[in-house]
Formats: sequence, structure tokens, C-alpha cells
Amino acid sequence: MKKIIIAHALSIMLFVSLSSIVVGEEAAKQTSQNIGTTTANAESRDDWWRKLQWPESLCPRHGFEDDAGVKTYKMADGRELVEVVCFLGAYQGQQIYYLRAKNGGFTLLEFDQFESPNKGVLEPYRAAEVTGSVQMTAAGGQLKVFRKYRGIGDCGQLLTYSLEKEQPQLVEFRTRQCDDDVKKYIPPDKWRKTPVAALPKLKKTH
Repeated sequence: MKKIIIAHALSIMLFVSLSSIVVGEEAAKQTSQNIGTTTANAESRDDWWRKLQWPESLCPRHGFEDDAGVKTYKMADGRELVEVVCFLGAYQGQQIYYLRAKNGGFTLLEFDQFESPNKGVLEPYRAAEVTGSVQMTAAGGQLKVFRKYRGIGDCGQLLTYSLEKEQPQLVEFRTRQCDDDVKKYIPPDKWRKTPVAALPKLKKTH
């Protein structure tokens, strides 16, 4: 009888492990695609730093020996989005972005974002650093940031920004709270949407 119980328990553990792998792979397929015209850059990270002069307090100048950690995306209106990878985490990275205007000038972008220290709480902040898996839709001029709260990607935030203006404008916000009892993957674009006008705003400073 004990052997039967042990065998049954091992079967359940194997099923859970395989399910987690499948869910993780499905989440990756849904969230890690970059859509748009991407240019592979032969320039080194130092070359890019000399061009952009990003603050090293935001993003290290060195540390990407085999890869500059920089991608560029051609936009339909003739501008170019430059992505600089700052840190690589276990399942999502941290990046900063520049917009290159048609005249060649670069602008460091800042994004309205939200911390969630407790369930149901959103604290607004604005920063150049963006944490999450990023999807660029060049034709539509939008940047989507999928911020996972845990590895399988069943909860977190999905923020969509319009890049039509000089600085990003948050146009859609979706979120899903983590439930430790039910770890079920749902595509982030199916999560509950909160109207942007209803989101907490940053207090203006004078």
C-alpha cells in the first residue's frame, strides 16, 4: 500500500513539474517577441555610450563583452527607437530607451510606471529604467512592457505606451494579482484593464 501511495505522489510531482515547464514556455512565446524592424549593431557598447552619454547611475557602461546590449527599431514615421539593456534578470531584464529624431538628435525617454507593494495597491512613479519583457510594434508606434511578478508569468502588469510624441504616453494598463492557490497562465492582454484616467497620478512638484 505504501509503495502505491509513493508512486502516486511521484506521478503528481512529475505532472506538476512538466505543467510548469509548458506554462513557462507558453508565457515566453506570448511575451518575448520583438515586432518591428530590428537592426543588429556592429558598434560596441562603448561606441553607443559615446553617442548617447547615458547616465551610468542608470545603466552600466561596461559588462556586455560579447554583445553591445543595444538594439534599434525603425519606426514608421522615420524615427528610430534605441534600446539599451542595463541588467539581465532570471526571466526579465531592465532597459532604457532613446528616441532618435529625423534630424539625428537623441532623447532619453521616461515612463509612467507603478509599484505594487501590497495587493490592490498601485504607487505611481516616473523613471527611465523599464523592468520587464518588452514588445515593440513599430508600425503602430507602441511599446508594450510585460512586468512579471513571478517566473511563470501568470500575474503582473502589462503597460502599453504610445510613442507618437517626444515622450511616451501610457495608453493602456492591465494587471493581474498573484494567487498562490491557483497558478493558471492567462495571456496578459486578457487581464483586467484599468482605464488610464482612473490610475493614481504622480503628485506635481514645484
